[in-house]
Amino acid sequence: MDYQIIEGLLDVESIDRVKEIMNRDDLPWQGGGATVFRDNIRLDDEEVANFKVNKQLDPFADDDAQSEIGSIIFHATDNCFDWNNFVCPNNSKPPLITRTEEGGFYNTHHDASNVGHFSTTVFLNEPYEYDGGELCLDLNGDIKLVKLPAGSCITYRTGIPHCVNPVTCGHRDVAVFWTSTWFPDPHEWRIYRGIKRAIHFLPKKIEHLPLDESRDDPYFILLTIMHDMERKTFVRGKDDNS
Repeated sequence: MDYQIIEGLLDVESIDRVKEIMNRDDLPWQGGGATVFRDNIRLDDEEVANFKVNKQLDPFADDDAQSEIGSIIFHATDNCFDWNNFVCPNNSKPPLITRTEEGGFYNTHHDASNVGHFSTTVFLNEPYEYDGGELCLDLNGDIKLVKLPAGSCITYRTGIPHCVNPVTCGHRDVAVFWTSTWFPDPHEWRIYRGIKRAIHFLPKKIEHLPLDESRDDPYFILLTIMHDMERKTFVRGKDDNS
């Protein structure tokens, strides 16, 4: 599976707060072209106009709106088992908060290879608030159109070609962020996810078992394997950075 849709990532209170922030009159919007590069060179205005038309908040600016929205989103992902089990996250970059108004779009592209292993788009307003604006993913030869309720998200492998259809009415608000996984190898990633998911559904009785009984307990056996995989990965990561 190259993608995961999670409905209701943000609760109603969080969605309302994000919408309140997004509709402030004093937000420091910048043109979406500020983060479009080719060979590490920013595109000129004409190239950007033919490729991407939207506006965004600077993800690295010291801005309270950006910071609060990011905190709301990461609090939700930190507490979402399905998202964590799919991504197996190491770290995430600050979210890019964007608004695509009528006439805006983002033509077909790949996300930069150095931003992470998974891309996540969190929809921040309702589908009925705008026409068009679908996120389109090229998944194994099939085009998947995604337009989710406010507070829901889709996470997909960062190398997947995608685009955003033109918005023909209203405006589309989303947050996009990129995450590195502890398990970039797809085989290790699938194995780890399967083990963690099995553990999630087993009775958690390990704290009540004597040491000799734990040897034959499925929960304890899987937990040991999971921890061994984590230790191997963490040590490998330290060696790569040394």
